[in-house]
Amino acid sequence: MNKNENPPDRPLGLWLVTLWNGLAAGLAPLVLTLMVFFDSAERSTQKPSWAGSLASLLLAVMILAAAVFTWRGKNPGRVALIGLIGLHYGLLAIRYFGLLAGPDSFDWTALWRGLRAVLWIIINTWYLGSKRIRTFFARS
Repeated sequence: MNKNENPPDRPLGLWLVTLWNGLAAGLAPLVLTLMVFFDSAERSTQKPSWAGSLASLLLAVMILAAAVFTWRGKNPGRVALIGLIGLHYGLLAIRYFGLLAGPDSFDWTALWRGLRAVLWIIINTWYLGSKRIRTFFARS
C-alpha cells in the first residue's frame, strides 16, 4: 500500500466477530475465572485447581490479544484467533457432549450448548477464512 492510499475499510462483520469473540470468549471467561477462583478460596472447602485456573486465564488473555490484533488488521492475529476460538469452543463442546454420556436422563440443554459451540467454530472459521476477509488482511 502506498503512503497516499487510504487503508481499506474494515468490514462490519469483522467488527462484530472480533468484538463478540473478545467479549464472550476472552473477557467474560477471564472475569468469571477470577471471580470463581478468589470467591471459592474464601467460602468453600473445595477450591478450583491452580492449573485449570491458569490455563483458563491464559486462553482468555490470548483470545483477547488475538481479537485486538485481528481488529487492527494483523493477519497473524486472525490466524491465531481462528485457532484459539476453535480450542475454546472445542473444549466447551467436549464438556457439553460429555454430559450427554452420563447415566442420568437426556439433557437437552447440554446438547444445544454443545451444538452452539460447534456452530460458533464453523462460523468463525468460515467468516475469518473467507476470501473477502483474507483480501482485507492482504491490503491492510
